[in-house]
Amino acid sequence: MTNIRKCVRWSLFLAVLFGPWGGGTLAVGQVEAEPPRPVRGDDGVPQVRFNFKGQTWDQVLDYFSRVTALPIVRDAEVPAGTVDYINPTPYPLPQALETLNLLLQTRGLVLRDGNGRLVLEQLKEIKRENIPTYIGRLPDDVTADTLVTVIVPLVNATAASVSEQLKEMVADYGMVAALPEQNSLLLVETAANARRIQLIVDELDREDVENQVDQIPLRNSKAGEILPILLKLMSERVVKTVTRGKAKVQVEEDVMPAGFRITADDRTNTIIARGTPRRIERLRAAIDLLDGERL
Repeated sequence: MTNIRKCVRWSLFLAVLFGPWGGGTLAVGQVEAEPPRPVRGDDGVPQVRFNFKGQTWDQVLDYFSRVTALPIVRDAEVPAGTVDYINPTPYPLPQALETLNLLLQTRGLVLRDGNGRLVLEQLKEIKRENIPTYIGRLPDDVTADTLVTVIVPLVNATAASVSEQLKEMVADYGMVAALPEQNSLLLVETAANARRIQLIVDELDREDVENQVDQIPLRNSKAGEILPILLKLMSERVVKTVTRGKAKVQVEEDVMPAGFRITADDRTNTIIARGTPRRIERLRAAIDLLDGERL
């Protein structure tokens, strides 16, 4: 009986000391877990271990912020549900961020690196943000999950026609637009999808390597007189947005396909063309029609 009374007294003492009336911070039977600290590899890069089983997205983001020492700005609502992802090997920070973004992108979100902090945003809003911009090829060190803007110059194909062919290959949060004056494409996508689309663009634009120069003699027409008609026939219609006053309006105009040029040589009365065999064949057909024997 004496021992029972001692146990009760000790229990009451601990309850007062660590309970809501005492000065301690732990209730009886609780042990405070030490918060995770940043762990760095030999190269000084933070290492992140993915060991999530039933954790909420809020817990995952808090953990990621603590182990990387990067604050997270939540510009978008944290998704509901839990995360199950276990990997025994820790990821270095770039690969960890890529992996986390692959998971977040299934929820329409992205964790963007912004000047020493991470910003949680909706993918559909990313086009308005100051994301990295590249011209031509993406550097190899740009990870697959990174949202990028890429300017893709075209040599032979026309930007308007190529963008029309690619519009179904871009995710809802991305975009592909033609820049007719530069004959380039403006692409907003993840680096992985941007690289995939660039391979397709290369295929569409590759016929430039077959460019040739031909001199086509005229029999019944004068080269200088027939040239404006040929330029009109061989051009392609593009839509441009121009500013008139304070309003932006769309106008249509005819432009020559990139990489294709035709000029008149009055001295030899010939049309000189540079371009792919396919376009030069079309030019010859037009010349045959216009230069036919006159009655």
